[in-house]
Amino acid sequence: GGWVFAYTENFDSFNVFVTGEYSEIVAPDVHLRHYTPVTFRREFEQAGFAVERVYTRGLDLSHIRKTYATYPDVFAGKTLPIAPSEDASFQPFINELGKGDNLRLYARKEAA
Repeated sequence: GGWVFAYTENFDSFNVFVTGEYSEIVAPDVHLRHYTPVTFRREFEQAGFAVERVYTRGLDLSHIRKTYATYPDVFAGKTLPIAPSEDASFQPFINELGKGDNLRLYARKEAA
C-alpha cells in the first residue's frame, strides 16, 4: 500500500498540437511511450491504483519557438503572436484546458 506521484510529458499538450511530429515530446530518443491524461489514468487503474488526480502544468513556448527555428522549411512564416515576456500570462489558460506540457498523476494503492 502507499501513494505514487508520476510525471511524464503530455502527448495531448498545446505544444504537440502546434508542432506535431516535430515536437520534442514526440522525439523517439526521449520518450518510448506517449500518454494523454486519459491513457495515463487508465495505465495506473489497470495496475490496481486508485487515481486521485490527473492534471497538466507547464507551457514552454520557448520550445515551440525553438522547433519553428529548427525546422524553418516545415514552419515557414510561422511565429507565435506572443512576446516571450508574455509567455507566463498564458499558463493559467493552458492549465485550465489540460493542455500543459507536463502530465502529473497522484494515485494510491491499498495494502494487500
